[in-house]
Amino acid sequence: MSSLDDRGPLDLTYQIEDKDIKIKNLQGLNDIHRENNGALRVYNTKLEKENRELKEDNLRLAKEVDRLNEYVQVMELEKRK
Repeated sequence: MSSLDDRGPLDLTYQIEDKDIKIKNLQGLNDIHRENNGALRVYNTKLEKENRELKEDNLRLAKEVDRLNEYVQVMELEKRK
């Protein structure tokens, strides 16, 4: 409400204009949030894929460690003979 405006805060046209400004601002924020949400979904999908790959690598490496541990045990037993 400008100082030259003789409408009071209870004037309906003033209230409508004020609400229109607030709606426009909220719509702008909503658009930003939607854009950010889309970017976050893409990033989340990428992280989920990387997580799956890391779990697969971890499992593969754990199997390799088990295999090597068994090999060491066999070698130690043969060494004792």
